[in-house]
Amino acid sequence: MIACSDASNFAEASFIVNCKNSVHRSIWSGIEQIQSSTFREIRAVNFGLRAYAKFLEGKSVKLLLDSQSCVRIIQAGSSKPELQR
Repeated sequence: MIACSDASNFAEASFIVNCKNSVHRSIWSGIEQIQSSTFREIRAVNFGLRAYAKFLEGKSVKLLLDSQSCVRIIQAGSSKPELQR
């Protein structure tokens, strides 16, 4: 499966490629809006994967992201607790 996700200053969205009705989106809270862009990108990935958890269970998932720092954190982790969570 291929999952895509992105975040802006005010919202996030994600979807599963070639899957009808798989768009997930939400507006950031005031606290989320003032966090770093990396925080919001990681959060968007988390929200998207959780939204499709039952559908993706037992499948390999390729994430398509536009944030290299987010990719690095997913691969290796982060020393910042808010990003590691």
